[in-house]
Amino acid sequence: MSLLRSTKEELPGSRCEIKSIANLIEGDYYYGAFASEQQFKEVAGDYRVLHLAVHGITDNSEPDNSRLDFFLK
Repeated sequence: MSLLRSTKEELPGSRCEIKSIANLIEGDYYYGAFASEQQFKEVAGDYRVLHLAVHGITDNSEPDNSRLDFFLK
């Protein structure tokens, strides 16, 4: 688990996960360069349900500094 916490690589299985969910609900999915924070902000309001497969960064000493990390290769 600690390996996943220290990497900026794509989460294992996330691409398959989002494709499967999109197929089940007949939705759209974005990954790689298309899954940027900017893209999220532009399209998020168009959807009733959002599923994010992103890294989460937790700051226990300053919780307001915790965030979701949209990583681009």
